[in-house]
Amino acid sequence: MNRTLITTLFLAACTGGGKRTDTDGPPPPVVTGCEVDEDCDLGEICDVDRCEVGDRDNSFDDATPIRLNEVAEGVIDPPGDIDFFVYESLGPEWIRVHSTNSGDPIDSLDTVVQIFASNGSEHARADNFATGRVNNFDSVVFAYLPFAGTWFITVEDVSTHYVDAFDEPRGDEGFTYTLEMVEFNNFSLEPDSVNLPTETIELPGGSTIVSFGVVIDEPGDSDWIVIDPPFAGEPLEIWGTPTPGTDATPLVNLYRRSDETLVASKADIGNEGFCSYFSPEDELYTLEATDALGGGSNDHWYVVYVRTYEPGANHPVFGDNDWEAEVEPNDDQATATLPAVVVDGGNSPYDVSFVDGILADGADLDHYTVALGDGLRLSVRCWDEAYGSLADLAVSVLDAAGTDVTPAGQGLEATSLGYYVHNVEDLPAGDYTVRFAAEDGQGGLSAYYRCTIYQTSFTVDVGNP
Repeated sequence: MNRTLITTLFLAACTGGGKRTDTDGPPPPVVTGCEVDEDCDLGEICDVDRCEVGDRDNSFDDATPIRLNEVAEGVIDPPGDIDFFVYESLGPEWIRVHSTNSGDPIDSLDTVVQIFASNGSEHARADNFATGRVNNFDSVVFAYLPFAGTWFITVEDVSTHYVDAFDEPRGDEGFTYTLEMVEFNNFSLEPDSVNLPTETIELPGGSTIVSFGVVIDEPGDSDWIVIDPPFAGEPLEIWGTPTPGTDATPLVNLYRRSDETLVASKADIGNEGFCSYFSPEDELYTLEATDALGGGSNDHWYVVYVRTYEPGANHPVFGDNDWEAEVEPNDDQATATLPAVVVDGGNSPYDVSFVDGILADGADLDHYTVALGDGLRLSVRCWDEAYGSLADLAVSVLDAAGTDVTPAGQGLEATSLGYYVHNVEDLPAGDYTVRFAAEDGQGGLSAYYRCTIYQTSFTVDVGNP
């Protein structure tokens, strides 16, 4: 579709007349409606001196030029339309490209923005932001362009990007958008080290997401950033996004800055979830960003996103973040922590307890007491390794006499949905203890966990073994 850069445009008005009569005199001279595409409205091109619905930028060869700090307008019309832009980079450089839906209704168009190298290989993409839509932006993509030259940007509707999710491609004269490309200045600089970090990220509150670019330019290199969270006890999270144009396998390590103690570690963020340190203290943390395979080059780059949450704010996984912290000592059944029980009143009511703990050392044992109701099944689901914890959990269920009643084959490996123990049935009503231990004998601040203890009258879907 045709789009124009937002500058001062002088549009030639298309003219027309009514039906001629014999008294009109000689016919007026032919007035052409247009001479070039810029004489036409958005979404139109000049075709034989008439403005017609259509576009020209439908391929790499016909891409519309765009420069830094320019805003372009476009419209996805007709259905299935994909718009191409071309940028000549002086590289290497970091850029941010964002689209804004300008149509009515505002949610009619849902853009996907991609960046391609000159050979047509995909370099970066974004559908929304790393954690969803933000402010008035639809798609926001950050990218490192490692060399000077020609780069392409495409804009399309989700219906042409995720073709299997839609019956047919979408597009309409109301599917209008703006596209802007600017410099991205929040990135690591060399030299840096754990004692001389690139920058300090001060999170002003729970609604702010800070983006930071890293380039692992030599094998074994690491980039270092200090994080200053505004709240203690609220999840501190480091995200990534799939980045097709990088050779890096991202690895982030989080350290308590006061003593350089490792508290969390997560490889392949963006493709394999995110790092979440559940209960940070009121102090600074140091983030190490590196390559999980030890590689490094100008093509080893990625973007990290850092955020936390306001106290009591809704978390997409942990709700209002009101989890029962363990109370030490709880190293045996006699000193077990008694977590609160929450009754869910849905269509299939169940009782659940939320527990939050750390295996302080390899010998630490954490115990929680549960009063199991008559005829109910017991299940334990945990959030640990998938969120950056280094805990290697062993979960057991003990009866009041201390006998281990964990079913054979359960307790050491979580299912695909995080269940270590699941659907334990035929247990008499009474007090039971759920015990957490370190299977590998390792503990410390990085051996943290959050688990839910369910009592259900129905069989829980626990995913795959």
